[in-house]
Amino acid sequence: MALPSNRRLPLVAVVVLTWNDRELALACLASLRDQTYACTEVIVVDNASTDGTADAIATEFPELDLIRNPRNLLFAGGNNVGIARALERGAEWVLLLNHDTHVAPDFVENLIDAAALHTDAAALGPMIYYASDPRRVWYAGGLVSLRWGRFAHRGIRQIDRGQFSRVEETDYVTGCALLMRRQAIAEVGLLDEGFRMYCEDTDWCLRARNRGWKLYFVPQSRVWHHISVSSGGQFAWRKIRRRLTSQLRLCARHSPRWALWTTVPLALVADSGRVAILVIRSRFSKAFTIWNGPGGSISA
Repeated sequence: MALPSNRRLPLVAVVVLTWNDRELALACLASLRDQTYACTEVIVVDNASTDGTADAIATEFPELDLIRNPRNLLFAGGNNVGIARALERGAEWVLLLNHDTHVAPDFVENLIDAAALHTDAAALGPMIYYASDPRRVWYAGGLVSLRWGRFAHRGIRQIDRGQFSRVEETDYVTGCALLMRRQAIAEVGLLDEGFRMYCEDTDWCLRARNRGWKLYFVPQSRVWHHISVSSGGQFAWRKIRRRLTSQLRLCARHSPRWALWTTVPLALVADSGRVAILVIRSRFSKAFTIWNGPGGSISA
């Protein structure tokens, strides 16, 4: 189905939440400068960085709308500040993007082209690769099993050989790069700040699906992600605890009641044990790769 050549371009507000990682944040914003989609605005929300990130952005990108939060509001809270600003500016689409990414020049354009063909989409997400291995997949859609309490990136760690080449429905879109429709935000609400860290993106997607919206994976849109840069290995046990807490909250809200006493605890214990073993062996990077399911940037 061809897109009409004279269609009006909707305004896309890209919200980049930053917390330290100055050089990665600057590289991300530089890649956004090269976007082929003409109707794009960038809003940067800094979560009280202490390494000069906000000042560096103000100096190198004075044209951007920079919001300086007085304290770290974590992933959901910080992004909600950006979403609210985007809606105030009249954005029809709000695109949450991790600061530890860089994107292809047609990243936004391909997402909006797919959105024009799928008017039932609450949200769409791109193909995401590991920045350290540019053809290795980190996210090619999301898989959810509410009965088992399992949430995982499809295709994770696979080499891209064209096996994920079609725009298709997905169970969730990761908050690493999440394009949200204005109307869906109005119906579903903002990200739930009760999660604090992890699973807030999947929760929002499941709430949208419960209202009849659909979610789409768009492989023509491409992003490269620097995994776990924003937290570091010294926070390994805190990451495990927070992820487990968030997964429990997510399951309590969305899983069948019977599963909360049977299959869900088994799945969470198995995942926790597997990651804990890897952390004990000091294999931090592999541990977080295995448990890369729902959740956007740490920003904490």
